[in-house]
Amino acid sequence: MNLSREETLLFYKLRFALLAYVNRHLQIIPKITTADQIDQQVEGLSDKVGMTVAEMVHAAGEGRLRAMFVMGENPLLSDPDIHHTRECLEKLDFLVVQDIFLTETAELAHVVLPAAAFAEKEGTFTVTDRRIQRVRKVVDPPGEAQADWEILCALAKYLGAGGFDFSSPER
Repeated sequence: MNLSREETLLFYKLRFALLAYVNRHLQIIPKITTADQIDQQVEGLSDKVGMTVAEMVHAAGEGRLRAMFVMGENPLLSDPDIHHTRECLEKLDFLVVQDIFLTETAELAHVVLPAAAFAEKEGTFTVTDRRIQRVRKVVDPPGEAQADWEILCALAKYLGAGGFDFSSPER
């Protein structure tokens, strides 16, 4: 189904309104455990600290980072210097954005993957302060949107990685 830009914007406005309504009536558990506690339980997890988002944007601008997969973030709206961020992201050879909306960052992407919103999926997610929160599915995702774990597993399988044959987020 091909929608005009106006229809797409209306769709996203309606979806946002629905999610705002569901958010008022959905109770999220504030803290189950921390990512640090999970890190201690996962074998083979690298001890090497990666780049921060700001460092990645800077590296993209310098040409040291050639591709980026942005998931559920909108650096063109949240970074302090959005003009610099835009210039840096535009230098990437390949940008993938996985999000529930066609954000400013997604508009720059070579590929946009439609993700399900919190009320459209079951499972947990880690917030930026490293707390893990539990969510429960209330409504089905629209169109071709999928839960993050489904998208990542499908991508991993496509790239030939093993161990991604999960049937639910509980696995």
